[in-house]
Amino acid sequence: MKIVFVSHFAHSQGGAQGVLVDLIKGIKQYYPEYQIYIIFPKKGDLIDMCFPYINGYKIIKQPWWIIPGKKNEWHIAIGRFFRIAKYAIKTLQYLRKIQPDFVITNTLASPTAALAAYWGKFKHIWFIHEIPTLSTDCTFLYPEKYICKYVEKFSIKLLSVSEAISTYYSPYLTDKTKLERIHYAIEIPNISSSTSDHIYTLIMVGSFNENKGQKEAVYASDIVKHKYQIPFQLLLVGGNKDKYTYETKELIEQKGLTQQIKVVDFTPSIFNYYQQADVLITCSASEGLPRVIIEAQKLGIPVIATSIQPNKELIESGYNGLLYQRGNYNELAQHIIELNDKQKRKKMSEHAVNRIKNLYTMKGFITEFTKTIHKYE
Repeated sequence: MKIVFVSHFAHSQGGAQGVLVDLIKGIKQYYPEYQIYIIFPKKGDLIDMCFPYINGYKIIKQPWWIIPGKKNEWHIAIGRFFRIAKYAIKTLQYLRKIQPDFVITNTLASPTAALAAYWGKFKHIWFIHEIPTLSTDCTFLYPEKYICKYVEKFSIKLLSVSEAISTYYSPYLTDKTKLERIHYAIEIPNISSSTSDHIYTLIMVGSFNENKGQKEAVYASDIVKHKYQIPFQLLLVGGNKDKYTYETKELIEQKGLTQQIKVVDFTPSIFNYYQQADVLITCSASEGLPRVIIEAQKLGIPVIATSIQPNKELIESGYNGLLYQRGNYNELAQHIIELNDKQKRKKMSEHAVNRIKNLYTMKGFITEFTKTIHKYE
């Protein structure tokens, strides 16, 4: 069996990239005879993470049909169409060299490899992690109904990481049987819990952008500091040298929260920060199925998250976590205060661990994945 995976990013920061790494590791663990190749859009640390588990890779640009912002420009749409076609030809040349049994595009960001597979008559599978039109900071470059039409045409199967994604895209599809939910893996190392005498510590993990909403956590922290006046610290992990990270740092200074909030640059050693955490916060406007919530739950860290549908698949508010309405800083602050109670955190932690301990396993992930592809051999 030969499989070519296609990554839309070259760096390891992001849930979709984490799923890709876990998938190739799991395949090599359970099916060491499989040959795995990956197309990366450029050089980055994701190559280093994947390298021990693959037979080869190629760097080929994969132009996106997801764009930042919400405004589509016709000249960008036309130019991007020709770029997609150009690099689809280069991708097709590589696919003909490898002759894979399957080509798998990891996320909807780019149609380039799917188009190449379609031209070369290779079996293509799309792994869907996102709903761009529900995000606050990106959208499809072309009308969504046409995007979904081509996604279906270019693939023998569409794999979604959540029921929310399946529910969203299903109405767009002619053949709804092409869409299948798959449960990815979250493997957790053994780490020691935080000490009992440390300051109440909140963490937020993920790329800095409007959709993830780090500023929202800053506004809530401002309320916690000035209204409730409890000692706490918030670690915002995943900072970069971009505009949103800079704006977040400025906001922290403006609110006088430099003693309470620390921006931590992106690191692959995220579990070092989970080890310090009492509570995980996620403020996303849109997600596929957040890895960070599952990671936290498996570690027994209570989660405060936005009440979007994917989060509701993982959190029963008041039982194994807390949900709040995105944009309601007061509600988020109240939840932060509520989980300052150690006994409440302990109870929620136990519920979270018990509910998820046998879910999202590597064996389950690889079993579901290989069962799907074997149907099309």
